[in-house]
Amino acid sequence: MSEDREVKAFDFHEAVAEWLQKYGQVDDVAEVTKVEQEEVYGGYCSTCATYEVNLLIYYMDNEGAEMTFPLRDKYMSEFIKELVRTF
Repeated sequence: MSEDREVKAFDFHEAVAEWLQKYGQVDDVAEVTKVEQEEVYGGYCSTCATYEVNLLIYYMDNEGAEMTFPLRDKYMSEFIKELVRTF
């Protein structure tokens, strides 16, 4: 037996724009252009080194300026799962 379920198309950039407006408190998102994960290594030696993963959301505001919204300590896979659950 198969159930007929409606499958919604998922537009990643549109979902990120909605997330920025709802949770990032950014109200002037015209278009999300790119989302990338960056890995940052810091510290002074091998025993005190730090490792951090951040997401950078690049978008255009309503006036056409290129903007960046950083999310600290967030992996891309976690963010995508959150988007799918939320939107």
